[in-house]
Amino acid sequence: YFVALQRANPNTAVDWEFQGGDMARHVPDREFKFVFWTFGPAIQNFEMCPSVISIDGTHLRGHYKGKLLVVVAQTANKRLLPMAYALVDEESTNSWSFFLRNLRRFVVFDRQICVLSDRDVGLRSAIESLPDWQEPAAYHRICLRHLRSNVVTRFRSKKIQDWCWDLGSQLSKQKFRQTKEQLQEFNPDAYNYLFKIPLNQWTLYRDEKRRWGTLTTNISESYNNILKGVRFLPCRALVDTTFHKTLDLFRQEQNKSSRCRSPIVGEHYVAFLQLKQTAATHE
Repeated sequence: YFVALQRANPNTAVDWEFQGGDMARHVPDREFKFVFWTFGPAIQNFEMCPSVISIDGTHLRGHYKGKLLVVVAQTANKRLLPMAYALVDEESTNSWSFFLRNLRRFVVFDRQICVLSDRDVGLRSAIESLPDWQEPAAYHRICLRHLRSNVVTRFRSKKIQDWCWDLGSQLSKQKFRQTKEQLQEFNPDAYNYLFKIPLNQWTLYRDEKRRWGTLTTNISESYNNILKGVRFLPCRALVDTTFHKTLDLFRQEQNKSSRCRSPIVGEHYVAFLQLKQTAATHE
């Protein structure tokens, strides 16, 4: 199926890892361990997207257990761009390393990138083991929503929950310091927990503009919701569905652009006209 998919869709890339390593590639009844795939149009369109990707994994629920790894980007118009997928046995250092190597090889190339994720141990370990996923080639940032969830689980305080979000999303140096002092006074343990994490990984204030203002991995999870039904499918049907879901997203955007009669796309043009009208009233 993958061979037919590549033949019919130029620049679609696929890579396998088999049980038994590279020698098993030539064994007729070989058993795959991981498989990675990405579609040509996604590779091409990522060149025009901000350099931020959101990575997540989701459980398979059918007869074949395992994980589906997904990486999603966002266009300048805030549209989802599913970039690549992998079927793996579990979220481990090995599986994430396989995924990241192929993502760099087929999609990201030599581009400087910001990686948004939860604090998965396997992913962190994989990033630390791959030189081309370390700074300055790549910058790892933590999903603020996941971090806030961890804080709530540990400290069970609405105030601490709100301060965590305020600290992560704050751009003002003065307001950041005020909130930091409030948290330190209210709960030193929560303060120590948060401030042991490097500030550039979870705060916009110290982010150095790597995130492009994106605080969470919501784009990955939004796309996982689109793929919700595929988790119960056999492997071939799952791959086929990712192809058609990706195709549907491109088709929707193509239809929107074909109907566009303004110099700026859709809602952005409406916002532009409103701002222009407001500006005309200024003296």
